[in-house]
Amino acid sequence: MRIFRALLVPSVALLLGGPLLAVPAQAEDLPVRTIEWTTTQKTYRAFQLKATISDMVDGKAVIQQKKCGKCKWKKFKKVNVNANGVAKTRILAPKEPGKWLYRVQVNGQDGFARSRSTKIGVIMPGGKKRR
Repeated sequence: MRIFRALLVPSVALLLGGPLLAVPAQAEDLPVRTIEWTTTQKTYRAFQLKATISDMVDGKAVIQQKKCGKCKWKKFKKVNVNANGVAKTRILAPKEPGKWLYRVQVNGQDGFARSRSTKIGVIMPGGKKRR
């Protein structure tokens, strides 16, 4: 009788609770937005970033910055997305020599998963230090 009860309880729980235990859609299952970007150099250190985000109207995007290859991405600037899905901002490269990476991120909303653009690299050449 104990063996029968040991087999009956899990099978009844599985039959009754199966739909209740269903896993909701994961972020990997949701579609992502495509983010295309262009940059134009305005001055020696200033760049204008223009990102076109598909299927997004009047939202917010985040520009993230990474200071080295192994560093974490950090929030650099929040920008508004206009009615055409375009976000524009000005990026000032740091004065010290080095390589900085930027990307555009849009958080998941309206049935889309979190989306990120490709990396945008800014390399500032090193100069001689003045004494």
